[in-house]
Amino acid sequence: MDNLKHTFDAIAEGKFSDPSSSPEIPVRSFDPERSRKLACGIDPLEPAPKENFTWFNPALHKGRAARMEAQHLVTDFKHWAGGGAMKFLTVLGGVGIGKTDLAKTAVWRLTPKWHNRHSYYITASEFDKRVKDFASVKGQAGAVSVDPDEWVERLAATENLVIDDIGAGYIDRGWTQSRLERLIDLRWRYSLPTVIISNLSRENLKAEVGDRAFSRLEDKSIGVMLELTHLSDIRQLDVKERKA
Repeated sequence: MDNLKHTFDAIAEGKFSDPSSSPEIPVRSFDPERSRKLACGIDPLEPAPKENFTWFNPALHKGRAARMEAQHLVTDFKHWAGGGAMKFLTVLGGVGIGKTDLAKTAVWRLTPKWHNRHSYYITASEFDKRVKDFASVKGQAGAVSVDPDEWVERLAATENLVIDDIGAGYIDRGWTQSRLERLIDLRWRYSLPTVIISNLSRENLKAEVGDRAFSRLEDKSIGVMLELTHLSDIRQLDVKERKA
């Protein structure tokens, strides 16, 4: 734990984390883009995220309230990725409004070509799967596993972290929730840049993650909780509108 605390302190002071703090074993690839994806948790089979935020156009949304919300959404992601005072960004809103793609753009920008910094994207369902998979093989003869608590601490030590899709019905109230709560607590305790994304409302998110973790997410001294109620699914817009 002393080594972990040293890592957290170094990140909080703006120093690069040691490579051993990455949640994944380094993967070498002759394809720089594939290697970069693997380093930051992006599926190697999906297209690379956009390098900047210009693809997101708030003007596509209909109505003043929707356009203002869209502008707040992209502005907050820019501020978070810019390394300023905003450490925690919690984004709540419906499907298809651009939350995930903006988050991946932020992680991609924060993971340079040679990935000498550790930014990581993970979905809540993948978090649940990884924790339970580690637990299920622990102690089996010949099995290679990482203790789930050790992996959670390595994930917590990532410089910039995005946890997407919280509220997809995955949480085991005992096993997974306790580890998610610990992950959020460690990120909050050391003011490490963290994005939480969910389709849930504030009330339902509180029920999903628990009172203690939710109170961290609501801490206005280090972050913002953005609840979006006017945005529509941009994937349903007419193709011509999206290209406008």
